[in-house]
Amino acid sequence: MNGKLKLILPVPPSVNHYLYHYCTRSTREDRHEVRAKLTDVAYGYKDTVGWEARQAGADLDHVTGGPVRVTVHVYDAIKGQRPTDIDNIGKTLMDGMEGIVFQNDSQVDELHIYRHKGAKVAHIEVEIEEIVTEIKE
Repeated sequence: MNGKLKLILPVPPSVNHYLYHYCTRSTREDRHEVRAKLTDVAYGYKDTVGWEARQAGADLDHVTGGPVRVTVHVYDAIKGQRPTDIDNIGKTLMDGMEGIVFQNDSQVDELHIYRHKGAKVAHIEVEIEEIVTEIKE
């Protein structure tokens, strides 16, 4: 990714539908070892992000490794739907873009999320921008 990338995506699945938790074994202290893996819904969303990133011109062979700024505009649909929980969107969206738009979501130095009400179809618009820092001598 060079410069900016703009994506229009469906609203990501909720955190409750993104991860599947399971118990692998019991330990001697009668505790369970719990692990998490992505659900089929999560893999489907990641595929959608990859497809939209390619359509927007992202070079998936050269994913940025530097710091990025992410701006998200969440458009809630008109009546009849529960408002999108924007504090959970950040995590599932960042996980969905990991390895596609940037190498790891720990590269996100700035995250801005805004909600807009009254859209005909619920969706999100995402702008990812590499942060270029100048070295002062």
